Amino acid sequence: MLVNLRNQWLHIWRNERRWLLFRWLCAALWAGELFWVQAVPFAAVPYIKHPFLVQLARFCLDFILTLTLVFVVRRRYLIPLLAAQTAALAIMAAYGFHFHRPLMLARAFYELHDAWTLRGDFYAFLFQLAWIPLLLVAFGLKSAALVKSGGYVLAWPVRVRSLMIALLLYAAPVALLQMTHLRLSTRPNGGMERAVFAYGYTLPWICDAVANRSLQNHTLRARSLLGQHFDRISPVEAPLAMPGHLVVLQLESVDGNSIEASVQGAFIMPCLRELKSRSMYFRIQAFHATGSCDMDYAATTFTVPYPDLVPYLLPGIQYTNSMPAFLRGYGFKTYFYHGNSALFYGRGRVMEQLGFDHIFFKEQLAEKRLPASTIGFRDGPMLNCALQQLISEKRVYVFLITLDTHFPFNQLTPGEQEVFPHPQDEVQRYLNSLRYLDNCLRTFINGLPDGTTLVMYGDHTTSMSSAAFNSDFQNGKEYVGCLIYRKGTDLSSFQQTRLEPAAMDGSLNLLDVMSYLRHSLEASRQPTAPAGQDTTQSSAKLRPAPSQ
Repeated sequence: MLVNLRNQWLHIWRNERRWLLFRWLCAALWAGELFWVQAVPFAAVPYIKHPFLVQLARFCLDFILTLTLVFVVRRRYLIPLLAAQTAALAIMAAYGFHFHRPLMLARAFYELHDAWTLRGDFYAFLFQLAWIPLLLVAFGLKSAALVKSGGYVLAWPVRVRSLMIALLLYAAPVALLQMTHLRLSTRPNGGMERAVFAYGYTLPWICDAVANRSLQNHTLRARSLLGQHFDRISPVEAPLAMPGHLVVLQLESVDGNSIEASVQGAFIMPCLRELKSRSMYFRIQAFHATGSCDMDYAATTFTVPYPDLVPYLLPGIQYTNSMPAFLRGYGFKTYFYHGNSALFYGRGRVMEQLGFDHIFFKEQLAEKRLPASTIGFRDGPMLNCALQQLISEKRVYVFLITLDTHFPFNQLTPGEQEVFPHPQDEVQRYLNSLRYLDNCLRTFINGLPDGTTLVMYGDHTTSMSSAAFNSDFQNGKEYVGCLIYRKGTDLSSFQQTRLEPAAMDGSLNLLDVMSYLRHSLEASRQPTAPAGQDTTQSSAKLRPAPSQ
């Protein structure tokens, strides 16, 4: 069959060369246009080891698709198809430019009502875009190439055989991509938005549609968690005055044992350990059923994370009591920072829904050209970005997620390997990353304005068990430290439960802490503050880490 098909195409080359060349030109223009629109949502490349090869695979898929269409489909159908696609590409590109994520049809369907209310703003934004004329020019060039090619039509046997070959060629890069972490999935937590970077839209749309069928059932079960509340600290602790900014830092893979870890008698995180001695401190059980996103989900949505799949992916959940919405009522301007992609775990869409005034993911921060590792922007520059807002504005709420202590703990440069200059295993790499984070936190805290309330907690443990370091996990449960610090004040003696089991037995969780913060703000009409505290030591700059 292949020999016969080759002979037929050679015959076409000799007798219909003009048709063949102009159809190739149309396919090339079309593939380039598709490739560009697919790349628009990814202002910053997702976490991929070989992004060039992945994009090359996507271009091959695009070119195989367009070649097949221009050779197999009659011209009278192709031109209307191109016209309809130009309108669709304009909408998809506009969505990608504005939201920094691909437009997924299944989720758009479930959010159609909310989207329709914004149609006026979207139309205005769409027609202001300078590249709309480029899409129109591309449509004109493709149509001209089709007209110039003439009306030659392949015989049915040639079309059928060519289509079979095209399907095999299309399947080859798709099969290779299944060996990467961007493989296709119809599971609800498949993460198909990121897959657009590798496949284009069609295959991720199909997988997403299948996954969303079961997502609706999960959503129904997840709604029952919206009524669950935890507030076990407020009844036993006096409200804490918060006269200035409020900052919440989620520290990647840091638990209470990380704060107390030492090597040869020297503490790995001296800054955080010293801060702990001057703060309210609770050992809490981590939410970690589906991934590290569970803790930031709880902290921002003020909702118990749904345990059966990534809660950010649930469509149709209305978060009416989120932290940014609550804090806006107390005069806070709210900021969200995360050096990874908004597509990871689907965080970006929910953060917009929660009502943060300013959201900075990898996509929004890309233009700042901050130092980055393989998984995202580095902690030091990220903390400095947040610090600028805290210095320049009156009352700010910042929620920030750190990254550099993330597995496999290889985000540091050689010059940042402070504790173990030549680490031999993952435990030593982890301890090095803890020291780097501690140094970043020292710089950040020293720059905070007095009166700033700082809450820090770990998202989960590393589950390490070794002679050098053991994580705080017991019977399948993970426990992390959570401290509440106020710049310029020693809060350790203010905490009435500091020496009681309730603060250290792991019975509390992050929502207990967030409820206490909210209760304190509600009571701030008549502020309660620690009286008679000596603030001289606590407002001094934190000392640098001892050299090893």
